[in-house]
Amino acid sequence: MPSRFYLPASQWGDCQLTGEEARHAIKVLRVRIGEEISLFDGAGRVADAVVTTNAGKVLSFKQQSESYVEPISPAITLFQAVPKGKNMDLIVQKAVELGVSAIQPLITENTVAASEATQKKAEKWQRIAMEAAKQCKQAWMPEVREPIKFSEVSDWGPGLKLVASLRDNAQDMKTALSELNQPQEVSLLVGPEGDFAPLELDHAESEGFIPISMGELVLRVETATLYGLSALRFHYGNS
Repeated sequence: MPSRFYLPASQWGDCQLTGEEARHAIKVLRVRIGEEISLFDGAGRVADAVVTTNAGKVLSFKQQSESYVEPISPAITLFQAVPKGKNMDLIVQKAVELGVSAIQPLITENTVAASEATQKKAEKWQRIAMEAAKQCKQAWMPEVREPIKFSEVSDWGPGLKLVASLRDNAQDMKTALSELNQPQEVSLLVGPEGDFAPLELDHAESEGFIPISMGELVLRVETATLYGLSALRFHYGNS
């Protein structure tokens, strides 16, 4: 299977891989002249190409074919309270594999890892998202936004809004989804260790979020996120 590389739309006409993608191709994968490769621009465009020259830090290619892949529906934006340790790395990787459209890291009242939610970390998470997109043959590059405080979110997105909740009014996720038509967009909000503060949950519900239960067991943050994303993909399919 041809190796896959990310080529931004702004560089699509150059027929060259440069920077980190070229380094990975040349130094790690040892791509040779005449070898077939696969390209994607993160916005649905994919292409097959053949390597023509290797200039040490630049890999040139000749495009063979091009096609367009529609985005997965519904488009899911994950609003994720940043968990401690490296769990956010895992969440970003697996969320991309499950086809999210965007990830908004959040700093909530109970966020333990607030000091870790920095622009530098956001850049790292975007790199993880790119590698995950390449690995799973995703044609669309999810945007990993810079972390912001829960109170600073001005746009929770249109469409269906779901918040993982331990409150008594939380609906079973399967039941809640079965009663709704398929939306074009979904916002999934998942809290930190210790859950959201009561006022944060009140605010989420006032913004139109439906409280949903992830079942009888109390799940770890990363498990709850992947459970919710998987359930959405299973229920609505991958079309």
